[in-house]
Amino acid sequence: MTVETTTLKRILLADDNGGLRHSLAVALQDRGYQTIEATSGREAWDIGRVQRPHLSLLDINMPDMTGVDVYKGWLSEGLRMPVIFMTAEASDTLRQQALVLGAISILSKPFGAAEFLRLVRNALTE
Repeated sequence: MTVETTTLKRILLADDNGGLRHSLAVALQDRGYQTIEATSGREAWDIGRVQRPHLSLLDINMPDMTGVDVYKGWLSEGLRMPVIFMTAEASDTLRQQALVLGAISILSKPFGAAEFLRLVRNALTE
């Protein structure tokens, strides 16, 4: 995928871990994607509704609202977009809910850059 084909692709990165969020943003920006960052579930909720990203990467466990709850809220408002969930630890129930809702994948932290970038690329070409 060339920079020209990814320039307009907006990706929401929602994670309360600033270091991880920044690293992922840099990796995506280096490949020509536009990133939007959120530090909490509520912020991700608002950004998703207003900016309509092409892909959302949501941490499952965030302050004030889980990534699963963010996605459920978007779906209840008719907002559809590919979502990849990320988690260091999440209950089996939350993981199952994420998959039932239609998540592309659930990445277990820590994850490798190659796996992450492959999932992003595949999500944006489907």
